[in-house]
Order: sequence, then C-alpha cells, then structure tokens
Amino acid sequence: MKLKLGNKEYNLVSLRREYYNKASHKAGESDYFSVYAWDCEKQEYTTKKPDPIISLESNFLIYADDYQGKRPDLVYEVIREFTQETGLVSETAVNTEIQKKVGKAKVEIPVQKIVDVFGKKYCLKFSLKARYYRYALFSGPETWSTNLILSVPHAISMIVWPFGKCIDGEKSEEFIKDNEVKFLDRKIPVIVDQEKGRKICRKGKKLDIAYSKEHIKRLKDLLEQENKNKRDAEEALAALKKK
Repeated sequence: MKLKLGNKEYNLVSLRREYYNKASHKAGESDYFSVYAWDCEKQEYTTKKPDPIISLESNFLIYADDYQGKRPDLVYEVIREFTQETGLVSETAVNTEIQKKVGKAKVEIPVQKIVDVFGKKYCLKFSLKARYYRYALFSGPETWSTNLILSVPHAISMIVWPFGKCIDGEKSEEFIKDNEVKFLDRKIPVIVDQEKGRKICRKGKKLDIAYSKEHIKRLKDLLEQENKNKRDAEEALAALKKK
C-alpha cells in the first residue's frame, strides 16, 4: 500500500508485533488514554467528568535511533530529509496533510450511560485506551533504525469494573459477588473520515486475523511436539523397565 505526503510517495509496511521496536513504542506515548471513577455515595465523578464524544486523530512520528547517544543529530537529519522530500516544512503542515489524507474520527463513549444504569448501587472505574494500526513509511530500502511512523485509530478498548457498593445511598462493606456485576471489557469501533485511512484499517484487520491464525498454528505445533516428547519419554521408560 502507498501513501503520498506532500510531494513524496511512500510504501506502508505494517509494524506487526514481531516487528515492534523502539519506534513503535515511542509512537505509543501519544496514544489517547483516560481513566474515570464514579462514587455511588457522593453520586459524582471523583475524576474529571467524561466527554460523551471524543476526537481521535491519525498520528505521525519522525523517529531515529541515536545508537545509544552516539548519533544525537540523526533525528534532525531524518527530519531535514523528510521536509526536503515532501515540502512539508512544519509540524502543523504535516498534521494537516495526515488528517486530510488519512483522517480523524469522533467516537461516542457510553460512560455516562453505564453510570446511569449502575451508578446508584456501585462505585465504578473506567479505563479507555485508543488502539491504533501502525505503519512504517519507506521511500527506499527498509531501514528500521530510522522510521516514519503512521498511527491510525481503529478502536477504543473500554474496561469497566466495580470497586465499591452502596446500600441505601451509603457505602457498604459488603463484598461484591463475582456474578453480581459483570466485568466489562469491550472494543468500541473507530472509523476515520477518509477512505484512505479506512483502507489502511481494513488491511490492519486482515493482518490481525492472519497473525491470530499463525499464532494458533504455532501453539498447536508446540502442543503436538510436547505430546510427542511425552510419548517418546514414556516409551523409553517402558523399554528400560523391560530390561
């Protein structure tokens, strides 16, 4: 897959789990993440009040590994080369180009709806984290020490769990039973507003499925090998007992 930024066209290479490096971890530092808490006794949030709709943008990172401090100027060389190739000479210009070509999204977050249902009886915690498909951009040979990293949001992971209980409007010491309130862990789909970005996400989903199949196959192969080793050991032990 290709993506043109300014005057330059790049090849997109997925940063799958097996390819994760310091660049992808660095890109993850700017991912959307929020935590909320609701108090059933006070009937209010003990954190900031959540916005019902959040905005997510595709992100772009220019990264260079400085080889443990030996090349502190390397990132500036990468930035200089990128600006010369694309003609995008400022961070604002790059972000504008990314949103125009790849896209952004608005997502409805049902935190308040959950509070409306369970908030009188339970104290609740919410954890929301955006999930991104990450791609490295190359205009020539792949060089993993210097990366242009594109991150496109495709989902928000929302985890909700009760941490307290109220009876008649007051907090109770009564233990919350496991089956009383179900622990909620779900993904909220995110759809960016540009077709190129949606195409990138569709490709990412296909790679997710392929990776899952490969992972399952590796686990099956490992299990079969373990069973074979066990059978071989049992046969060897039986042979020794016959002697």
